Amino acid sequence: MAEPNIPIAHPPHADPHTHTLSLSLSIRSQQTYLGVTPPVSTNHPTQMELDLTDSLVESLRAHNLFESPEEARKRYVVQLPRG
Repeated sequence: MAEPNIPIAHPPHADPHTHTLSLSLSIRSQQTYLGVTPPVSTNHPTQMELDLTDSLVESLRAHNLFESPEEARKRYVVQLPRG
């Protein structure tokens, strides 16, 4: 016998998609990621994305928008061994 299709009543303030979202988040939370939130995607980049990245890097270099090694050293952090 088929189950009747009865709509689920949600309180006026409730989002009917909350259950799906919380289930999705609980599945994601079982995996370990660096950072506060999980990544948007764990898929490898497509060839188009790789090509666009190369194009962006070329443009940045052409406009001299990368910092020099001297500028990069300003943010270099040295961790000394604890004694």
